[in-house]
Amino acid sequence: MYEAIFGPAGRDIRQDSQRNKRHQRWHLPDALKGYNSYLNDRVDGLITDATNSPFTKTILPYVYMENPDQKIKWNVYSFDEGLASRVPYESAARVLTQTKTSHAGYAVRHGLAIKMEHNFLASAAGLQNFQRQLTQLVGSIQLTNNLDVHIALLQAPSYQKTIDEKYYDQTRTLHRAGKTFCDLFGIMQKIPNALDIIIEDARNHLTTWGSPPPTFLLCPSSLTAQLTMLPERTEYLTNGPEGPARLAKGPDLPSYRGLSIIHSQKFELEKGRVPRNILKRRVRVAEYYYVDEVPSTTVLSIYNQKTDSMENFTKKMLIQQSDIMQLSHIRMLIQNNSNVSKALNHAPMMLLRPNIEHEMLGVIVGRGGTQELGATFWGQTELACYDDAQHGLWGMSYKYHERAMVTNERNMIRMFDIAFDGYSGGMDTEVMRWSGSDPDEFLKNTYDVDASYTGASLIVLLFPKFKPPEVSFTDKPNFKHFFTDFLDARFTVEKRVWDDIDKMYSLKGEDIEKLMETLNELYENINNYIRGSHEGLETQVPGTTPNHVNVPLKTFVKDLIDMLQSRTKPYVAPNPIVLSSSLSKANPTVWLDAEKNQNVTDTHKHSFIDTFCKTYDNSFTSELFEMYNERLGRAWSEDNVTSAATHIQNNTVDIPTLAYHGNMIVREAGDRQIPRDVKCVGHLGNSYPGVANIREGKGRICLQVDKNVHIM
Repeated sequence: MYEAIFGPAGRDIRQDSQRNKRHQRWHLPDALKGYNSYLNDRVDGLITDATNSPFTKTILPYVYMENPDQKIKWNVYSFDEGLASRVPYESAARVLTQTKTSHAGYAVRHGLAIKMEHNFLASAAGLQNFQRQLTQLVGSIQLTNNLDVHIALLQAPSYQKTIDEKYYDQTRTLHRAGKTFCDLFGIMQKIPNALDIIIEDARNHLTTWGSPPPTFLLCPSSLTAQLTMLPERTEYLTNGPEGPARLAKGPDLPSYRGLSIIHSQKFELEKGRVPRNILKRRVRVAEYYYVDEVPSTTVLSIYNQKTDSMENFTKKMLIQQSDIMQLSHIRMLIQNNSNVSKALNHAPMMLLRPNIEHEMLGVIVGRGGTQELGATFWGQTELACYDDAQHGLWGMSYKYHERAMVTNERNMIRMFDIAFDGYSGGMDTEVMRWSGSDPDEFLKNTYDVDASYTGASLIVLLFPKFKPPEVSFTDKPNFKHFFTDFLDARFTVEKRVWDDIDKMYSLKGEDIEKLMETLNELYENINNYIRGSHEGLETQVPGTTPNHVNVPLKTFVKDLIDMLQSRTKPYVAPNPIVLSSSLSKANPTVWLDAEKNQNVTDTHKHSFIDTFCKTYDNSFTSELFEMYNERLGRAWSEDNVTSAATHIQNNTVDIPTLAYHGNMIVREAGDRQIPRDVKCVGHLGNSYPGVANIREGKGRICLQVDKNVHIM
């Protein structure tokens, strides 16, 4: 009875004379307790030979270690090829360079155990349960080793980073490099032959640094399902009888373009949470929508991914919903100045969506094998049997040393975020209110990188280009001498133009230049008059007395000059903008790729505050930026240097550093003009009703074909 399970150790056990009597439990004979080489060898064989896992057979194969306690060491040699140079007679030739790097690591001891009731051998059901528990033990150990292979592939150094450091390109700009990564973001849903492009791009990269051709593509199964179950591959019209047959068979894709397709697994990495795929992660990106001087009745159409529709807002609606007029700096102006409402009509407005979150899929392309990529080191296994007489249990404990290691990272390349696989949040039309605790709640949700984003999606920001002049200022008796008696009499334009911002904005080019010239001269003369030099002002405005001139007059004239200058200085917002420098004068390092390999240094060109304040240089605009930064600036104040692999392990997400202009349709009120359709060139591409299903990983953007074109 014992020999069938415990092997030779069970042959010499004497039969118990009381074996036919009823017992509450059977104790394990002493000869079978402790280490059992028979069971040990069979469990080892089931793991290393019978599982046929592609992770420990194709990618990082098992390699047995005699002494797993010692340090595992290996060296990586790089022999750089170079072009031969001209050499004069009797001179030395240039020596080719080679490098050597040493690496080391330790195996980790793991263990699992199973338990059975004492009398499990007495029934067929007990034997069947024992067999299933052994299968469970083998499967659990192999699952652990598969996870270790995944982690080793993710944590391996990036050879792309080594190349970037060796051949650092100082001409790489944020605009050019950022466009490259935006094009790769979700490329599987953007381009029909995206996987072909990805594979060939990986081959080109590997060939660049002298690696042999790759042999495997590790990816989530949902990615190949998206590839094989599309209408272009399953319809009779495009594929004949093979199309419906492929649809009935299901998403089976064993190989593609000469690469073995290996599907990454799901693992229960956090207790109580749904198992998740190692090559799937949450990613946040940002968009902004900039509207220059438009009336408050202008209609803005913005995409809402939660409802999969375009939603319409007027500028006035957004200002009201956001409660931005309740900010202390603007509220003070409203109380003292009715011109502010007109100024805000002409003020640029930015809508910021800083936390658009999706589930994204990645792939790993490489050449597997012990001599090519690495190995799963394995050794010193031990299976011991024990008897728990107190609880009536027999048990088996299996312990082993194991460590998956990538020893040659130049033979693999990782590509993250190439396919959409679900929407998490941050792209609806919920507007953050500036009043109450909403800003603090927004910051809390932004910092909560362990969970999907659930806060407000839109932040309304107004940026007046000038401080609105006080509407009743020129009605004061002291200043009638300058404005009614002098300026109104001098200009043929509409009277009292400085009392009404709308009138000021209706001025034409020659009138603006003439008024600017007069006001600049007036401002300089007023400034000199206050300092004690009266001649200039008395000459320009005859009859001027000290009762007419004071600092408020000087400030008012300066505000008029700033307002006129804003009419002659058009502003184009940079695309993209760096979020950390959108509200403050920070100049952070921006990492473009998911692995934090490539950074750019020309971020000052994409700073919204720098470019805006340089165009409209006045204290009022600077004070507004300081007010916004005090409320929200710390949301993007920290440098994000955590790699994608670490985020996958911790199930966290990066706070975005860049924001690209998103899709927006602008319609003037009373609208006989053609609407302006502003396209998106950022991570998400164009957004329109119907794209939500595509970003759930259940479709692909279809290319529009001219109706007049006949496909034969």
